[in-house]
Amino acid sequence: MVGSIELVSDPRINVDAFRALVAQKAGETYSGEKIKASVAALQATRRFTKVDVDVRPEAAGLHVIFVLEPAFYVGILQFPGATRVFTYTRLLQVVNLPDEDPYEKTRIPQAETALLNFLRTNGFFQATVGTETQLDEENQLANITFNVQLNKRARIGRVEVQGPPQQEAARLVRSMRSLRATVTGAALKPGKSYTQERLKSATGRLQKYLAGQRRLASRVRMNPPQYHAETNRADVSFNVEEGPIVDIRTAGARLSVFPFLGGRRQKKLIPIYDEGAFDRDLVEEGRRNLVNFFQEKGYFDAKVKTVVQHQPDKISLLYQIDKGKRHRVREISFRGNQNLPEDKLLTHIEIRKHHLLSRGRYSEKFLRKSVTDIEALYRDAGYENVKVDPQVVDHEPDIDVTFQIVEG
Repeated sequence: MVGSIELVSDPRINVDAFRALVAQKAGETYSGEKIKASVAALQATRRFTKVDVDVRPEAAGLHVIFVLEPAFYVGILQFPGATRVFTYTRLLQVVNLPDEDPYEKTRIPQAETALLNFLRTNGFFQATVGTETQLDEENQLANITFNVQLNKRARIGRVEVQGPPQQEAARLVRSMRSLRATVTGAALKPGKSYTQERLKSATGRLQKYLAGQRRLASRVRMNPPQYHAETNRADVSFNVEEGPIVDIRTAGARLSVFPFLGGRRQKKLIPIYDEGAFDRDLVEEGRRNLVNFFQEKGYFDAKVKTVVQHQPDKISLLYQIDKGKRHRVREISFRGNQNLPEDKLLTHIEIRKHHLLSRGRYSEKFLRKSVTDIEALYRDAGYENVKVDPQVVDHEPDIDVTFQIVEG
């Protein structure tokens, strides 16, 4: 479906007079025949040396651009007044006017709006933007200057948390004013500068506080700020859905002989803690991490099952671990490697043979990584169609790993 149609030419030419010649209409299904007919009709006017068509997929449908030569193209973009605070690269991303794109007048107001919105989300609610375009006749370029007046950055006004009971909401607000919040740059107090970094850190601080209460399925969303021009302050509020308490346990094997280290490892291996969220993908990622952890310790047959129980105000998650017997990596071999020697391949894999002080190094994660690295090594050498098939044979308590290589 065609979402929009634009005619682009020399900015001094009124292209509206030629729109009636375009057979393809917005809101209709894209038609190659109608596009050809439109190009032929535009060329028949003899006003343009060439007519090109540029089709771009967008959310609203296909954006069809008829480029009527001689046209102008986006040249140098400048942002005086803004680059002292923001990087030039970031400003280019915001206005989204790639160099050498056909210059379209209609895109300038859109770029101005995007830039103003960006500045306001970063605390410059009083910022103004004025645009000037200079045409470089010799090179057919349109050089665009966005004159930015930032004015004073706003400061934080009132801070509120909506959703939980009043007492809990007050505790959440205090968590963003704590010493830890100050040290980590997450302090959200009236009078502090309004910056995206501070707001993101404060949101993360709320998530960590809730995680510390075992509210690992919580959701935190910042509401649009309420700006007060007379004081140049913006009130900030968060909508918090606390969610049920999440109880996570491991059974069947210890992560450490020291309980406090085991707890720290559990939080490191199970991403639900860091993400402050609960879903099937995170549960599965935690399972894989536990399997890899025990395999790296020599328990190559380690298996982990998950049991999830849902209650109205609680989620119980159990990781049942069966680490099996300890193994060692006896042999690592390669077959089919006609053009790369074994000693070079060995330096590009994560798996290691046993030696006097080690049972070797093996896990499903390391096996996958080794396959990827071998294939990358071959492709760098010009073998684009290489295939590597790993084979693991368990001889209890030893395992042999063979990489079957088809160089292609």
